[in-house]
Amino acid sequence: MHPQEIQTALRRRPFVPFVLHLSDGGTFLVRSPEFCLLTQHAVYAGIDTPASLPDGIVVLDMGHISRLECRPDKPVVVEKGE
Repeated sequence: MHPQEIQTALRRRPFVPFVLHLSDGGTFLVRSPEFCLLTQHAVYAGIDTPASLPDGIVVLDMGHISRLECRPDKPVVVEKGE
């Protein structure tokens, strides 16, 4: 997958959660743009928890991300100034 596709999803306002589908059949839900760092070769994503800080991170190699699926059924409100 091209990094710009993920960047576009991260910058969308209002933000819409999305799922990254991986070549091994796994998936990863990105609920918040603040929990995601994008580079040319990888996505560093925070592991979602009920707390306001991630519990850890997962590194997803860009070459193994096969597609991005928007999940508007899981809305997240991003307030200005948060």
